[in-house]
Amino acid sequence: MNINTIQTTIDKTINLIKVPLDATIHYELDQETNWLNDLYNELEENTDREDPEYSQGSLSVNFEIKRRSEQPFGDHLLMHGNLKANFHYPCVKCLKLTKQSVSEDFGASFLHEHMETLPEFEEADDIFAEGRDFDLYFHSKGKIDLAEAIHEQLFIHVDAFPLHDPECKGLCSQCGVDLNIDSCKHSK
Repeated sequence: MNINTIQTTIDKTINLIKVPLDATIHYELDQETNWLNDLYNELEENTDREDPEYSQGSLSVNFEIKRRSEQPFGDHLLMHGNLKANFHYPCVKCLKLTKQSVSEDFGASFLHEHMETLPEFEEADDIFAEGRDFDLYFHSKGKIDLAEAIHEQLFIHVDAFPLHDPECKGLCSQCGVDLNIDSCKHSK
């Protein structure tokens, strides 16, 4: 069974039972989806949006989900797609706004939480299904947290130490002057 409709909204958690078995459902989400907008705001929580260099970025996720029931995974959900983000982070050395972007493909699998205690899954981070690797997540009573998986996929790929320029000199640790623009009596 294949559902060819494209959905543009989805709650951040879904119930596995409500996804038809062997159906593939496509989603195209952007910041019109509240929980995705919250994720974007978290991404830019340390960004000064009043800075004249600031311009609104974007976050979008296109993915499909498919419910499967087969051994050895039992009733499970497979999700794969792409996420794209354009945003600003402060440079770690001088705090100047730095444009960042992420464009990554991802795959996630959601197995029932009882499988987490099985020896074959105790230390597993992913599973191989349908000819590809899927990061491993677990669900409880069929409640699947899509937002958690997308959150993790996004923040895994965000540069934690962005520089606005590889040659950035940073700020003076004594007086705080931007050494890219000026010098001070503390700098050598």
